[in-house]
Amino acid sequence: MDYGYKITTHGRRLLAACLDLGRPLKLTRAAVGSGLIGQDEDLAEVHALVRYAAEASIADRKHEGDRLFLTVRYSNQDHPAAGSFLLSEFMVWAEDPETGQETDLLYATLGDHRQSVPGYSRHFPASVWSYPLVLVVSGELQVSITASPGLATWEDLLALKEELIRSIMKDELALPLAAGDG
Repeated sequence: MDYGYKITTHGRRLLAACLDLGRPLKLTRAAVGSGLIGQDEDLAEVHALVRYAAEASIADRKHEGDRLFLTVRYSNQDHPAAGSFLLSEFMVWAEDPETGQETDLLYATLGDHRQSVPGYSRHFPASVWSYPLVLVVSGELQVSITASPGLATWEDLLALKEELIRSIMKDELALPLAAGDG
């Protein structure tokens, strides 16, 4: 399974209510978990972590134009009682502008890229996991999912290799003769 995240069906209703009422999006919290969802399960229909592990934080929130940038961050130092676990999912919640109640906004899975999280010990430096997200507000029916750099499956690398070989064979790939420094 691939890494991915999606605004949930509750999150879409929440965003529509924010736009309709002219109220800002109020993110309330984030949490991480160690659960797995089925290969064919729609991320938009997941409304709770499969296996809750600990609270996380929302960091580096900003917006530029039609994009909302935020980072879900987990630090084992902030949650020493959580112990060790395999981080494989996270969720972000927001306040519903109509009811004032907290509801799920988005769900993310790390898919095959689960991360082993050690329990906190004062004898070792804190460990921090950061997952940057970009939400794009658009009138088009196009979905864009951006993953952190460095997350690639073996199949992705093989597909890229085949694409490069085809481009070279068709003489569609131009390689520079010199690097930028000469």
